[in-house]
Amino acid sequence: MFKDSNYLAADSLYFKALKIDSTSFEAKYNLVNSQLKQGKNDISIKGLNELTELTEVKSLKSKIFHNLGNAHTNKKEWNKAVDAYKNALRNNPNDKDTRYNYAYAKGKLEQENQQKKDKKDKNKDKQDQKDKDKSDKNKENDKDQKGKGDQDKKEKDGKDKKKEDEEKKKEGNKKNGDKEKAEDKNNKNQNGTDNKKPQTEQEKRDSEQKAKAKQVKKKQAEQILRQLDKNEKNLQQKMIRAKMKKQTRKKIDKDW
Repeated sequence: MFKDSNYLAADSLYFKALKIDSTSFEAKYNLVNSQLKQGKNDISIKGLNELTELTEVKSLKSKIFHNLGNAHTNKKEWNKAVDAYKNALRNNPNDKDTRYNYAYAKGKLEQENQQKKDKKDKNKDKQDQKDKDKSDKNKENDKDQKGKGDQDKKEKDGKDKKKEDEEKKKEGNKKNGDKEKAEDKNNKNQNGTDNKKPQTEQEKRDSEQKAKAKQVKKKQAEQILRQLDKNEKNLQQKMIRAKMKKQTRKKIDKDW
């Protein structure tokens, strides 16, 4: 029945045989191979791994590992398939089918590893480019920030210098003002009058006229004072003469 591909019927017979003798190696081996032919890879992998522990016969071990390699190949588990075929060749190095399957699985494994490597490299390149872009952006931001910081510092230094210049100017003006005040005070103490800025021609004429007017007023005042003094003296003389006249008119009694 197994040869006629009637696997279900064959499985039924193998299960019956195992019920009669659960240790029957032949029944287990045939059942696992039937399951593998039906595409039941997971259950056949489990059964084949158990069978490798049940015999030390190299020819049987070689077939078991060969079929185990086929089950892993069906699942495209190339690494496990390569290991299974290696074990099969260790027990039967001359098996051509196993050699062929081993080379095929090894090629697929190398191809898979290369694809993984390429994918990893590609991902690494993408990550490196991403990191580079991020780094460049950070550098650009740092540069902009530094430029902004330098500009802010420059503006601040400019403002500070301007403020310092204004304070120096104020201090200089204050010193000049104090110096001018001191000089004015000194000149005032020496001359009795404040020094003034140079007069214009009109101011000079006005000043001269005022000086002349003051002199005229002074002379007039002196004349008035002299006249008053003169009048007072005349009045005194008149009073004296009048008094003397009264004394002469007084009757004098004779004593002789």
